[in-house]
Amino acid sequence: MSTTTTPTMMRMLGGWKADITAAADGSSKRPTFAARAYTGNPMRVAVYYRPVVLDLATLKAAEPVTVLRDHDVSQIVGQTTRVEIDVKASEVRVAGIITGDDGPAKEVLGHARNGFQWPVSVGVEVGSLEYVPLGSEATVNGMVHTGPVNIVRDGVLREISFVGVGADKAASATVSGSLKETDMERVQEQDIRAQERERIATIEAACNGLTGDTVATLKAKAINGDLSMEQLQAGLLEHVRNQRPVAPAYTGGRGGAGESPDMIEAAILLQAGCQTVAEKYFGDQVLSQAERYRDPQAIMEASLRLAHIEKPEGPQAMVRAAFSTTNMPQALGSAGQKVALEEVHNDKSSWRKYTLPVNVPDFHEAKIVRLATGGDIEQVAPTGELKHGTFGEDAGAVQVGTHGQLLTLDRQAWYNDGAGLFMQMVKNRVLAGIRAQGNLVTKTLLANANSFFSEANGNYESGADTALTVAGLSMAIATLRGQTDDDGNPLDLQPAVLVVPPELEGVARALLFSDYVEGTADGSPTGNIHKGVAELAVEPRLSAAKFTGASADAWYLFSSPANAAMVVAYLNGVQAPVVEEIGLEGNANYLGYTWRVYFDFGAALIEPRAAVKMAGK
Repeated sequence: MSTTTTPTMMRMLGGWKADITAAADGSSKRPTFAARAYTGNPMRVAVYYRPVVLDLATLKAAEPVTVLRDHDVSQIVGQTTRVEIDVKASEVRVAGIITGDDGPAKEVLGHARNGFQWPVSVGVEVGSLEYVPLGSEATVNGMVHTGPVNIVRDGVLREISFVGVGADKAASATVSGSLKETDMERVQEQDIRAQERERIATIEAACNGLTGDTVATLKAKAINGDLSMEQLQAGLLEHVRNQRPVAPAYTGGRGGAGESPDMIEAAILLQAGCQTVAEKYFGDQVLSQAERYRDPQAIMEASLRLAHIEKPEGPQAMVRAAFSTTNMPQALGSAGQKVALEEVHNDKSSWRKYTLPVNVPDFHEAKIVRLATGGDIEQVAPTGELKHGTFGEDAGAVQVGTHGQLLTLDRQAWYNDGAGLFMQMVKNRVLAGIRAQGNLVTKTLLANANSFFSEANGNYESGADTALTVAGLSMAIATLRGQTDDDGNPLDLQPAVLVVPPELEGVARALLFSDYVEGTADGSPTGNIHKGVAELAVEPRLSAAKFTGASADAWYLFSSPANAAMVVAYLNGVQAPVVEEIGLEGNANYLGYTWRVYFDFGAALIEPRAAVKMAGK
């Protein structure tokens, strides 16, 4: 969850009705009103792309609260005499008097006397706005709210208005505040764009490497908001399972009932201790059959029966015969591929937080469109003519290369340890591949090709004031937010990931996660102004002596990975190493089976405006 502070007044239209009691004719008493002003539920608020919830536990009320007509400060109706913020009941109740005798008050009273039930709307000064992303949850007002949703913390109830039309589920509210209206819209638009880019980047990453009409449909629905992230992931998993070819079980002759290539593969995974992977890819029926084949000899015998081959005498002959079939090596390779995918899926390497994965179709240099390429989208003239956007030289480039190694499983290892050793070899190579990507990303970052980080690009600062401190981080944030396109228009960039070497991890954590960073001698209010402003990525390679240009002082501030400051490219979207069989390695003294594990990837710096480097000294 991310938190941003915005000096705004948020006005939330409600469908709640006010009870107005007019004084008896001739009485000196003023008319009164009572209303339930808020019920703790999400509301749609204009300009804010996501629903908004007021946190009643941190909400305060002004004393008294002004009562207006349509949130217009020139149309005062009265003020409150009582405000009850009931956290347990999840509602705000108000009561007050109508003090005016002029137009706004007369209008409210006149319609009330004739039976009109005035809806009320609350005007809340926003202390901080916390964004709960898609798939995350937050408990507010005793209710669990699933993202995407905005939560207003430390709000102050400043005014209540009688409005002509109450909000239904699709209703929205107006927003104004201490900034100029155009400035306020820009601040809010920045939040909206950042949230939407984050959401779409998450969807793109989930669909990466998968093809087909089903994937395209699921992806479109998720982008459109018709599917949650959990629903998208469930649909993609089901698609992967349905795409896997299912061979019919061999039931004739010497074949065991239910034996199939899937069963052999599942048995290999179970024997290797990869039960979670087996459960993910195979159904209960296959798993229950595979449970019977918990040792290497049983798996080899099943493979021979499936291939209609008589079981030979002796362990060496058994291994040779089993690996001469297509069932054993293919099942091992396929099981290894699934394990490789799981290892990549579970990887939490720091470089994944600030790089954008992209797909390329071949080994040639691929163009990546930059953030502000193509010019602005302008209002269409009355003639209806649309101008052309250009995508010429203002694009970055990335190229993939192949990284790989051979794996050979000899007959003795298979007979003694079954699939366990093979799967450990696969896992080790996958981890090596992930480390190789981390090495390439860091080498590319430190190489700084074409002076990517430079004063000329406006994304590099040096000097003692660039050390990682409150002031240094403030400078980096201001530099990032100040980036513009070629026409001088703000790019609305938001800080997303702070990237540091291990030597700066403690300082970085204090800046991003502490409530207080330092006090003041004169007793002025203190607090951590940068708490939650970005995610932390600690990259040990940044200061490792092995890497040219390494430094224990330099640090980086990246915007959202979707802005493509840096990309990691994959051939045809395959983000995990490929485990592919080669065949038997045979001579008089050695017998084994060989697979190759290879990985096609590359890395490049693309959009200089989307990241900032601070020299730290």
